[in-house]
Amino acid sequence: MRLSANAEVIASVVAYSFCSGSLVLVNKLCLHYLPYPSIVVTIQLWAALLFIQLGNAFNLMDVDPIIMRFVKPYLLYTVAFSLGVYCNMKSLSLSNVETVIVFRALAPLLVSIFDAVFLGREWPSLRSWGALSVIALGALGYAMTDEQFQSQGIQAYFWPTLYLFVISFEMAYGKKIISGVDMKTFSGPVLYTNLLGWPPMLAFAAMGGEYERLKNDVSARVMNGEEHLFPPMGILLLLVGCIVGTGIGYSGWFCRSKVSAASYTLIGVINKCLTVLVNLLIWDQHASTDGILSLSLCLVGGVFYKQAPIKKVDHDYVDGGTPSKGKTDDGIELGMTPLIESSVQSRSNRGTNNNGRRFCTFMGKQLSKLNSRFCSLRNMASLNINAIAEDETRVYDVLAKSLERYNIDGTENEFIIDTIEQSSLLIQRLGSEALSHTTSNETEEYDVATDDGARDLSSSLRSLSLLSLSTSRHLQSLIYQINNPRSKKTSGNAWRTLQSVVNSSLDIKNADVESTAIALSILSLGIAISTTDTDVGNAQQKMIASAIFPNSPSHIFERETCKVETGSKQERLIKSVARDTLLQLLGTVVEENGSIDCIARIETAFGVGGEQDKELCSAVANLVKDIFGSGCYYFDSQNNDDEDKFFGTELDINKDKASPTLALVAQCRPWEFIKTDKLVRIAAADLDLWYSAELVCDASVASVTSNTNTEKNLMATNYPKLKASDKISTQSIDSSLRQDTIAHLATRALIDTALDLRLYRRADLFASKFYAFGGAERFAEARFLHACETITKVVKRKQPQIIEKQIARIDECVARVSEDLNLSDVDEHKIGIGEVPIETMPQYIRDFALRRLRTSNMSAAASRLANLWGMNYEEDPVVLAEEEKRRQLTYVQWNDEGSPGNIAGKSQPLPDLISNAVDLAEEFKVLLQLGETVGFDAEWGEDSGVAVLQLSTVSHSILLDIPALSSNGEGCRALQATVGQLFAGLTGARYVIGFGCKEDIKRLRDSPCSRSVHWFPHNNCAARDLRPLIAEASPSLGGKGGQHLGLSRMTESFLGKQLDKAEQCSDWCQRPLSTEQREYAALDAWACAAIHAKIAKLIGERYKV
Repeated sequence: MRLSANAEVIASVVAYSFCSGSLVLVNKLCLHYLPYPSIVVTIQLWAALLFIQLGNAFNLMDVDPIIMRFVKPYLLYTVAFSLGVYCNMKSLSLSNVETVIVFRALAPLLVSIFDAVFLGREWPSLRSWGALSVIALGALGYAMTDEQFQSQGIQAYFWPTLYLFVISFEMAYGKKIISGVDMKTFSGPVLYTNLLGWPPMLAFAAMGGEYERLKNDVSARVMNGEEHLFPPMGILLLLVGCIVGTGIGYSGWFCRSKVSAASYTLIGVINKCLTVLVNLLIWDQHASTDGILSLSLCLVGGVFYKQAPIKKVDHDYVDGGTPSKGKTDDGIELGMTPLIESSVQSRSNRGTNNNGRRFCTFMGKQLSKLNSRFCSLRNMASLNINAIAEDETRVYDVLAKSLERYNIDGTENEFIIDTIEQSSLLIQRLGSEALSHTTSNETEEYDVATDDGARDLSSSLRSLSLLSLSTSRHLQSLIYQINNPRSKKTSGNAWRTLQSVVNSSLDIKNADVESTAIALSILSLGIAISTTDTDVGNAQQKMIASAIFPNSPSHIFERETCKVETGSKQERLIKSVARDTLLQLLGTVVEENGSIDCIARIETAFGVGGEQDKELCSAVANLVKDIFGSGCYYFDSQNNDDEDKFFGTELDINKDKASPTLALVAQCRPWEFIKTDKLVRIAAADLDLWYSAELVCDASVASVTSNTNTEKNLMATNYPKLKASDKISTQSIDSSLRQDTIAHLATRALIDTALDLRLYRRADLFASKFYAFGGAERFAEARFLHACETITKVVKRKQPQIIEKQIARIDECVARVSEDLNLSDVDEHKIGIGEVPIETMPQYIRDFALRRLRTSNMSAAASRLANLWGMNYEEDPVVLAEEEKRRQLTYVQWNDEGSPGNIAGKSQPLPDLISNAVDLAEEFKVLLQLGETVGFDAEWGEDSGVAVLQLSTVSHSILLDIPALSSNGEGCRALQATVGQLFAGLTGARYVIGFGCKEDIKRLRDSPCSRSVHWFPHNNCAARDLRPLIAEASPSLGGKGGQHLGLSRMTESFLGKQLDKAEQCSDWCQRPLSTEQREYAALDAWACAAIHAKIAKLIGERYKV
């Protein structure tokens, strides 16, 4: 039940009076037990904030969000509020309650002056001046009888006097902001004032020595063996003060919004009467009888004070002049529109008789009020009439051009008009339904014309355009109100409400309306949402679009009540409008910052895109160019393969725009215009949009195989962890297809990106799903590395029984790949893109598992598996030594001649992990003393940053513990002076070389840093990838650009031995690292430098940077 205006005023005054008077008494009693005024007030402020947050969390109340433009006005008020509270508490601690009340009673005098000077009020009348004088005399009389004034002198009155001036300013300024700052709830002002107010109160506590006093009091109670650290009565009073303090926060702002500043101040004075009466009964520090009489005189004067009226506006219409401007009680400037002025002037000029003059004056006042109200509404809603007209024209133009092309000969006018009017009725119903769920007082502005005699295409279309914009704004308002403040639970409520509104208004499956009308309604709304410049964020726009647009064309064109025949005029009309809508919106979406998500959903709902539509494909490709950069666009005949050799400025791509753009690519398939493989890499590696990248790959496969299946593909990105990836596998390789189709390029890029990022399970899923296009070698490599990673994890978790399943998966994989590649007809150790040839994977994975088990002292499990596999598992030192000798002949060792551990016959120990700034500076000098090429590699765990960074020349290696170094300022400065300078190209190193190092660079940039400026260069990284150099020097190795190369295999080709990659999948975040891990890490970086040196020596300067 809503109260009347007068009842609301009375309720606000009563609530505020009760809380205000109660809080004075409660705080006075509380300070007797807990003499820490600022700390007490801070706790009360926190209690109100806790109340607001709990109410918001449980959806018990609406709370205005924190908005920066509101912080500034409330910040000044909070300073005055905090200072006023502090002065009040100091006053209560140094004098009695009556003293504070009397000085508080003087506040209306100052507030009346502020009202007249700043808030548009008249100066006080003679009656008011007399009342204020009585208050002043009463205050003087009270002071003369105050014994505490005689004992403490001016000190007892300094704080009340300061409190008087502060509270007067606070009262006036509080009225100003409650009138001028648009808050939807009273929780907003309470939230702002309390949130901004508690830090100053804690500062006041420090200034007043309250912390030290509190510490001493607690220590004394502990030393005396007292049972309670704080008096129980004090704690109880503090809790009561928190409740009453929260109440005064709400009731104070409620009352302030209903009355003027001086009236609000006067209410605060009058309600102290109750406080005085209660104080006389419970407290012994009250004034004498003469003091009480003087106090009563103050209160009588306060009662007889009359609030000054608002300054009158001079409406001198008879003279024909422009009316002067005044201000409302809220400080809003009053004026007259030219139309109102001319109306009033023409009426006033008809005669000068008194009745006419009175009528003109009356009408002028009424029109001024109406105009003032209009200005207020306009300011609050921030309406821009020109912008609305422009948006309406855009919606109209998009629809009109398409309908004109569809209906060139004009024979379909009646059909089109009927469809438009049905659409308008649907949209109007949706707008009304949305409006009914908001607290807005708006009504629907537009009506649908139903007069058949006046029907024409232009007016019908204009009406549809206006209704679309209006309904779009109502939906946005609905989302804003329900979704404000932001929380996951509230967002869910907003989505459910929105779905309910749309489903009840646009019943797509069951409505007795032509499908074409529904489709046209959806399209016009989509255009309105896309073109309207609103304050609604991207997430809210996506929410609205998700509710409006169907998930597929079948929802519209295959309804039981009204099926649309293929090729019918209904289908042609809608597809024509949908296509032209897409083209229009695609052409302006970037320039006008429109909603790409809406465009993508239009395409999904109507399915008008395709490779055969070159115009639409070109428009989508241009959007790709705008969002992802020209590197993904075939803008000329050059193929810029060199761009991946260097790592400069990071891509600055809006992820919210990239995702719907990729959806459009998958739907429209503009393969002729874009570099799909590069687009897939950017989407997956740089933006983490794996699902979108997979959609593009699915579309490319469908294009090559002419797949017309409308069922949604099983998505590897969201594949359940406990399911075997074999179920996602596709058909075998089709040898009749060319191996360089768009499907091959896209899917291989996706698989290679997952491998580069060491996301081996994801790579395994992608390689299984796209086996026919990614190829058997990628499938084997991804499956093998996934198995190694899994075995490492299960051994660490002491779950060796899972190893058998992983071995079986590798055996099945190798059997399938061997059949497809005819491995029996080729030489050994030549097939495969990874570090381990495919034909040796079964044996390698078994050896790998047994070594892992041996390292973890799980000999029983190792012995059982060895017997199961028909292998000998020996713990005899002699046998183990022979096995180690075989490994040393196969893999590069730290102490091999020419390796860092054996330079010119001099043995060097394995490098330790550097974790402090001093060691880093010393080792870095040694690393760069010869000015050689520096190879690098990085290892990481599940976190985003690097766990270990390896740097090596051909003669010296160092290992850096990045988490330890970057955890403090000294370490970050050392990293910036060494690693940062190296990768910026500012040291004596000739070159900085990595192998497939794009992700290494990205991870280094994402590593933690305890300083504001990161230690790794953000732009212009000097590192270079070794793979293109190897491919250039030896074109027969690794395919185009070296994309199929593995570092171990390349080390064997150039240096004679492989790298042992057994530790690649180990835990690099554990400390300390094992000896095997340190050797693997150092040799990985050394191999990059050594291979680069070998290429430079063999080929010459041509292949240097």
